[in-house]
Amino acid sequence: MAIELTSVPTLNLTYKDPDIRAADVGIMSATWAGDARVKVTGEKDKKFRIGFVQLLEKNVMQAIYAKNTRSEVLIAPATMPILDADDTDHYRPFYDNHTSAAKYKPQYVHQTVDGHSSNRRVQMWDEPESEYEWYFNNEADNPLEEFVMNLVFSTYVVARDITAGKGRYDPYNLQILKQWAVVLDRRYGFNTVAGPIVGGVRHCDPLRTNFTLKSHSVAPSVTPTKRGFPLNADAIFQGDVANNVFADHDTARNKFSAGENVKALAAKFGGVR
Repeated sequence: MAIELTSVPTLNLTYKDPDIRAADVGIMSATWAGDARVKVTGEKDKKFRIGFVQLLEKNVMQAIYAKNTRSEVLIAPATMPILDADDTDHYRPFYDNHTSAAKYKPQYVHQTVDGHSSNRRVQMWDEPESEYEWYFNNEADNPLEEFVMNLVFSTYVVARDITAGKGRYDPYNLQILKQWAVVLDRRYGFNTVAGPIVGGVRHCDPLRTNFTLKSHSVAPSVTPTKRGFPLNADAIFQGDVANNVFADHDTARNKFSAGENVKALAAKFGGVR
């Protein structure tokens, strides 16, 4: 009895440039494209679901305006890592579910004959986007100036034995067939040029607004690893998914020179000598 890869699995990520639109800017982290072939042999009367699983290990998404910073923060009591998947109980912990295109759904195997082999191709694709306004709180003197993204994922090809049940609280009897560590590190500078006010909302001029790349990361880092699941993986798979546990947190942006920072810290911890 065996579950094994029959091809060299691949996971390719490509950065996507910001999508500059009049009303907002779309920050697309990257395009994901995963592919693997899996063979199940001699597992009579067992049921399996096979596909891609992803955990979000670190999340830094910051829109930096002239006077404020908007950050994505975890809603308590959520903690990292977090399952990066659709909130569909019967497809946990897989990244995609029944609403995906057929080739991106987790694949189902149910063998009823001794010695029988089943071959499945599993794939993953996504191009997630977050939208940000050009002017914080619609303030004319508070345009978008920078965006910082630093994301860390663990991505897996996994077979789940669902013979005893396929739901969120059924046993997570999982076999990892492949794992990668993924890092997305990107920083953009924006030259936001004012456009018209439409429906009370300040737009940019999309023909004159532009961005510059301020980081040196040419391509996402995708590295094979055998680290496995965290010890509390079952609890992670049963909890809320990444799309449901983040909220925007706004703070004032303080601009100090290095010298001003040193003086402020010195005053805080005993004064300047």
